[in-house]
Amino acid sequence: MTASVLPVRLPLLTQMGESYASRMAARLLEAIGATTEIATTSADYVALAVALATDVNAYSAYKAFFNEEGWASTVGNIGLLTCELEATLDPIAIRAGLDESAATVCL
Repeated sequence: MTASVLPVRLPLLTQMGESYASRMAARLLEAIGATTEIATTSADYVALAVALATDVNAYSAYKAFFNEEGWASTVGNIGLLTCELEATLDPIAIRAGLDESAATVCL
């Protein structure tokens, strides 16, 4: 769900935490260069939301991060995403005793 905000240009705020969803949202924001909207506390999260809601210039500047290039550089690039996932999973499969020749090779 988080990744779906990129192609439709909806701004995303997140509070970095221990949940998978918060880490995924933070990673997507980092990938498109929008790191200032990753809060570390609840107070920071509220302050960021209020700032974006009340400052037209800040909102416009932040919204500029959400574009086709941002989408293509993250989960919108299915080939790259697949290669990165396979590169992560291959060593696990090999350690589990699966045939090393079955490991994927992305070019």
